[in-house]
Amino acid sequence: MAYHTRLALDSGRPVPMQIGGRSVVARPVSVPVMLAVLSASASGDIARMVQAEILLLRAAFPRPRFAWRDPVRAALALPHDLRRAIIHRLARIPADPPPDESDDPLAATRAWQRAAVRPAVPTGPRPTLLLAAQACRAAYGESWYFDPARWQTTDGYVPHDVCWIEYAGLAALEARAQLLHVHAHAVAHSGKGVRRAVDALLREAFPLDPLTRGMVS
Repeated sequence: MAYHTRLALDSGRPVPMQIGGRSVVARPVSVPVMLAVLSASASGDIARMVQAEILLLRAAFPRPRFAWRDPVRAALALPHDLRRAIIHRLARIPADPPPDESDDPLAATRAWQRAAVRPAVPTGPRPTLLLAAQACRAAYGESWYFDPARWQTTDGYVPHDVCWIEYAGLAALEARAQLLHVHAHAVAHSGKGVRRAVDALLREAFPLDPLTRGMVS
């Protein structure tokens, strides 16, 4: 998953949309709402899936004072493909768009070659939103997960796209820590000169403190 400044800045923000000829602003959708939607979508139950769609739309568009101005009613009246586009935008995971190859005559050939050597559906374990939320809650605490004064969601919980971005950041930090360990392990067996360099790094990383010097053996 990509992780950089633009994606971080764009996450958790309201999204302008056009629904039924009107300009509306969709609020970010929270993690709990998105988890409920994902659960209903995976159930295969048509009734639950319809209710999940309404739940997602209502989370993005709170009920207005006047019913005739309700974006949810307008969205549900749209053709299927337009409604699905709105749902897709609200549920989208932060990612870079694919490169524009519309003017490249070899784009179709390259796409065919990629499909021939790469499975259409990624295999192997993949992170889920639930895992991302648990990891971030463990790192940042419940005050990060639920903060109505900070998050612009209707229920006050962290937006799901913010959660994904924060999870990617935690993964980057974890990768950096693992890289340091791997580097230390690799150079520890590469001669006295390199070992001295590792020792110097250790002293720099863990400087002795006069208050705890007596505790160091």
